[in-house]
Amino acid sequence: MIGLSGALHVQGRFQDWPLYPDLNAQQAVASWTASLMSPHSPEVSRREVWWTYSQGGPGIYRGDTYFYSEDLDLRGVAGTIDTTRCSVYLFTGEHDHACMPDDTAAALAAIPGARGGAMPGIGHFPMAENCSYFRTYLLPALAQLAADRSAGHQEGGEMTGIDAHCHVFTAEAIAARLVGAAAYQPPQVDVDDHAAHLAAVDCDRGVLVQPSAYGSDHRCLLAALRSRPDRLRGVACVPPGTSRDELAEMHAAGVRGTRLQDGYPGGVPVESLLEVGETVAPLGWHVELWTDVRRHVDWLGDAVRRCPVPVVLDHLGYLPSDVGLGDPAVRLMLELLAEDQVWVTLSGVERLLPAGVEPDAGSPGFGEAWRRHEDAIAARVRAFVDVRPENLLWGSDWPHVGVRLPVPASGEVRARLDRWIPDPAVRRRILVDNPVRRYGFEPASGRG
Repeated sequence: MIGLSGALHVQGRFQDWPLYPDLNAQQAVASWTASLMSPHSPEVSRREVWWTYSQGGPGIYRGDTYFYSEDLDLRGVAGTIDTTRCSVYLFTGEHDHACMPDDTAAALAAIPGARGGAMPGIGHFPMAENCSYFRTYLLPALAQLAADRSAGHQEGGEMTGIDAHCHVFTAEAIAARLVGAAAYQPPQVDVDDHAAHLAAVDCDRGVLVQPSAYGSDHRCLLAALRSRPDRLRGVACVPPGTSRDELAEMHAAGVRGTRLQDGYPGGVPVESLLEVGETVAPLGWHVELWTDVRRHVDWLGDAVRRCPVPVVLDHLGYLPSDVGLGDPAVRLMLELLAEDQVWVTLSGVERLLPAGVEPDAGSPGFGEAWRRHEDAIAARVRAFVDVRPENLLWGSDWPHVGVRLPVPASGEVRARLDRWIPDPAVRRRILVDNPVRRYGFEPASGRG
């Protein structure tokens, strides 16, 4: 279900003045409703809306607002809406002063699992006053609803877990091309090694992310996805200008997102977020960002809010653990989470060691530095969980390429999640329910 001007109750719209005999109610109603539109919407569209409301007969508009302000009241019962049976999106235009963005935010907070939020630059009649702009919100929501249904979100499943961030580097008869100045030498691990890793972290599904070392050569990734189509999904590295045929081939193989990054050579620039988002929007994909959020804090929030597809921030925002919760970058992440504008992957702990800490477990003081590091990461995770657990994913980052520390055991990586999130219901949401929605996995009747 997708609701516009989504609120639990709206007061003040049901009025007696449309019945006054000395008032031209049709023109008054048209002018009153016109004030609900954005001044940024095309003038010709705003005039059409005004004309439509000027054509109503006596009492028509008043009857409409009776339902709006008097008849509908979901306060006290919104929490009983089961979004595992019927997914819910609620949107409200920024300039809508009948149902304001705060009203929709309250409704989203009251309905567990509901998604949506404010639409900047538009008003009360998004489909009429600025249809092309409204499509940038509607189409991704429709794609996600379709993914929810195809993944069996309504019926649930018996999955044990989904590791949402891994890589593979080899496939039979494929010699992938390394990018120039690759940051690491690819380890010789394939889809079978990955299956063994999934067993070690008690997950039966996984998401493979295109390695930066291979740039846009997706042959290994696509071969892996095709070998286990019911168990794997993928995140590609799609540069601007990628053909529709190539995107369709990736989608058929199981790709459900594309990655932008400036962590290693071989990535598509983070600054191309909007352009790439428009490229993949027709497929219902998301865009994953691997970047230190501090580098882009001045513009990233606005770009994410305007992006036509969901955005996933990888590796906890790629912020070192000594970047505290009061830092502008962390505050931006929390703000975007609260607005349902981003998802965050809880991953990459080894990549977030603060500068100045020697990555040697045998060096003096390392044990105490690592304890502070883990405590700080745990505090960040808890802050994200407190804001919006339904937009969090978990990834092991296997096989941990390019990290300065020794490769951690898979079991220890998985155990961190249990320490971060002791509540088994919240943990299952992050391990199963959320990635099922995000990546469109098919339902399962057992572990498999």
